[in-house]
Amino acid sequence: MQILLVTLLFFCGYVSSQELPSYITLCVRTRPDFHQCCIDSAVKAIPHILKGDKRFKVPSLSPLKVPRDVIIDFKSNKINITLLMDYLKILGRYEIDGQLLVPLRGNGDLNITTGNGDLNITTENTQISYLVDFSIVNRGGQDYIQMDKDDLQLRSEKVYYHLDNLFGNPQLSEQTNRILNENANEVGNEINGPVRETIRSIVNGLFANYLTKYPLDQVFLKE
Repeated sequence: MQILLVTLLFFCGYVSSQELPSYITLCVRTRPDFHQCCIDSAVKAIPHILKGDKRFKVPSLSPLKVPRDVIIDFKSNKINITLLMDYLKILGRYEIDGQLLVPLRGNGDLNITTGNGDLNITTENTQISYLVDFSIVNRGGQDYIQMDKDDLQLRSEKVYYHLDNLFGNPQLSEQTNRILNENANEVGNEINGPVRETIRSIVNGLFANYLTKYPLDQVFLKE
């Protein structure tokens, strides 16, 4: 499943000074302004990150919204990132044989568009929340962040579905898509789990590339 515009790339600094791009601002985790520094760093970095970064296997993520909040708590070892997005479009292939409000059978192109939401996705104010539980592990005499558990939550006010080739009949496909969109909340209850898990796995991979491969003191500075 190809996901366009799905996630926040968060930076508070991630590599040694020799490799640090000019658009990354490192934050000192022991200072009172650490929380705000993380948000400011992410806001500054996003326009550059949107273009992609081949060194970290990051594709172009344009367009991406500025994060609403970034919380990194070293006392509880938790990361909480909240992102607002105006528009999310998921393109992919589907195969279905069962009942979703009405009996469905077919395979073809998949188009799911979310809009007007408050969650971690939206066409107008969709919000995505990504939560991480982490621990600090020692490798080779240096401390590293280890991601132990993560979770991604989505909330959207409006979701629009379109499935091509239902029943192999364009007219029936159109009628069924209309029914699905008239009952978008019920449909979402059935399919949001796989969609959320797909997005979560992508965000997890991005975080793993940036946060876990470098010593903690290089990712988040000490005084």
